[in-house]
Amino acid sequence: MKAFINQLKWQTLILNKNNVISISVGITVIYGMVLFFFNDFAYIDELLIFMIMNDPAIIGFFFIALSIFIEQRHQIWSALSVGPLEIFSIITARLIVLALLGLFLSVLLAWIVKGLAFNVVLFSVGVFGVTILSALIGVLMVPYSNDFMKFAILSIPIFVPFVNVPLLNYLGAIHLGSIRYLFPIQVCLDMIDAALKGESGSEYWLHMLIMCLWIGLFYMLTRRIFYRKMIYT
Repeated sequence: MKAFINQLKWQTLILNKNNVISISVGITVIYGMVLFFFNDFAYIDELLIFMIMNDPAIIGFFFIALSIFIEQRHQIWSALSVGPLEIFSIITARLIVLALLGLFLSVLLAWIVKGLAFNVVLFSVGVFGVTILSALIGVLMVPYSNDFMKFAILSIPIFVPFVNVPLLNYLGAIHLGSIRYLFPIQVCLDMIDAALKGESGSEYWLHMLIMCLWIGLFYMLTRRIFYRKMIYT
């Protein structure tokens, strides 16, 4: 446990050293100020959800993939494979740090636009799920590419529907009916929407359970494929 906590600290320091945190916060504040001046816009909540659904997802998806490719290029994974630390615990720590970063940025953005007029707890659970599921998809796709450009070409057709098909359904651009719940991110979207409407969240316990099941399933699948294709080959 102590080693894992140290990994959380180091992953945070790495993000900070690479200016990921400061740049992300700066961009979020700019977004927030722009939305704040359009606070009377009839569809402000929908616009806010669009940004919240995409920004944390992109942070999780691309940043974790980029970091893995950089480490792979410098043969860091080969060195770590003979060390005492379980390799995927490093990935797990990075997943959590990126999810927390996405959560912080989303709460900051919502606070700038809506003040405290939303359910912070339910909102946080939904955003955390969006970020960590997106990051897991990123890790899952990494073993099938040998550079970041190929990763982007192969994964964007998967990532865009993963996030934006449920979002388009929410915005009314398409109509999926109950099929929307085949998308893992749908339950997170429901919670974020309810949170911004100020709902209590007590009736969303099943959504939280389903989200945890999706995360667990993706985590086990990603871990298995990562070891088989990245470490044991």
